[in-house]
Amino acid sequence: MPRKARKAPTRDADPLDQYSTWDLRIAKLIYYSIIVASAVTILGIWLTIIGWLVESGRWDIVMSWGPGAGALIIVGIIVLHLFLLVLFYVLFRGGILKLCQRLFKDRVLAKKYEDYSTLRLLIAVTLVGVYIFLITLLVVILPSFFWEFVANFWINIVFKFNPGEWVLFIGLVLFIIVMLVYLGFALWNHGVFAVLKRVKRIE
Repeated sequence: MPRKARKAPTRDADPLDQYSTWDLRIAKLIYYSIIVASAVTILGIWLTIIGWLVESGRWDIVMSWGPGAGALIIVGIIVLHLFLLVLFYVLFRGGILKLCQRLFKDRVLAKKYEDYSTLRLLIAVTLVGVYIFLITLLVVILPSFFWEFVANFWINIVFKFNPGEWVLFIGLVLFIIVMLVYLGFALWNHGVFAVLKRVKRIE
């Protein structure tokens, strides 16, 4: 009896296949940046709490409970970070897919506009100019007392922040930068396709 030919194993379509390599690279870069910012921020929270305990003298009380108390705190910090790493790993593919869905158009839709590369570039430059104009306008219209507040705040953190508060501050700044890049990129990409859709409809 002749043997039946083997069938190639079927594989479910990967939803990430509809995005280009560059789309995935950008989404992964933003995703990894969020992970780093999260890890730095959480580490800063722990170090800030420890710094406050040291400055208030309560850390000596904790240490008076025995060396196990300090070891327990350190182990807790390590376990929390390991838990976050595992959580991000579990959510990795879903997180990348959601980022791609919010940032990019799939290849089928993008292919409809591939003949408009020059127009896409012009629209992108225009949108960047609009962003720069809005930022400049915001800087100009802000009252002088706001900048005085910023200067005083910077002087205050330079001379009064403990190391833990510095780590927390850096983590929050990283978060803000990543969110601004994400929002700017999403607005630019969707703005380009919104204009192209109207141009093609007119034609």
